[in-house]
Amino acid sequence: FIDIDRTLNGFQRGDLIILAARPSMGKTAFAVNIALNMAQKNNISVGIFSLEMTYRQIAMRILSSMSNIEFHKIKSGRLSASEWNLLVQTIDKARNLRIYIDDSSLITSLDIRTKARKLKIERNIDFLIIDYLQLIEGLKRENRAQEVSEISRSLKILAKELNIPILALSQLNRSVEQRDNKRPMMSDLRESGSIEQDADIVMFIYRDDVYHKKNDANNKKNQSDEPQTTKAEIHIAKHRNGPTGTVNLLFHKNTTTFKNMSDEQTVDTFYNNVNEVEEF
Repeated sequence: FIDIDRTLNGFQRGDLIILAARPSMGKTAFAVNIALNMAQKNNISVGIFSLEMTYRQIAMRILSSMSNIEFHKIKSGRLSASEWNLLVQTIDKARNLRIYIDDSSLITSLDIRTKARKLKIERNIDFLIIDYLQLIEGLKRENRAQEVSEISRSLKILAKELNIPILALSQLNRSVEQRDNKRPMMSDLRESGSIEQDADIVMFIYRDDVYHKKNDANNKKNQSDEPQTTKAEIHIAKHRNGPTGTVNLLFHKNTTTFKNMSDEQTVDTFYNNVNEVEEF
């Protein structure tokens, strides 16, 4: 993402990056797009700990972004002959990239550290994604906020130990829904504790269309008329070593793909490939 790279000068080794948003804004999609870009363009080895979605769900999102075949078609298997052929070719291409997916649930920060160390030794990962922070099991403390604080601190320590950037996805408090202006703020980080303090970078995703859909009566009737490409705001709220600001991207709902605004006509920019621990 050109404008994000310009602002951040890329993700730096040892950094903990927090990506937060309300549900349905596209946190996982954005993280997967970042992984694809890194693996495709720079041959970077990427590890993904997916605590919410299964390996299969992540794989289908990846294949949709790679092939430009609509996600719901891949999910249902209702593809034309040409789409099946394209999907098979895409799967073959996917095996060439170094993205390793672990979809273990009920995982602790200690488990993540152990597995990440192993990935570093065996796969030489240079980037790690965790989806998402609040699903990590913590040590039993007085409250969940204390547990999440310890988890965020452990992730920052792990980033420094492995000398890689770690991108951790995070939920936001429901208080966002009570405001007229629903763009996220630092205070909206759920069970924030030391998340803001530990993070080198904090980014929020906001899509206005999520809050301004047609009314329910018309929504079901005219669902097919809704625009499938919308604007997404990536707000860089904290940048320990540089500027902050907002970057506008395009979000393609059908393929859960983010693109640079300047790349609207450059379809191939994000249709990348993936290889994972489990074979396609």
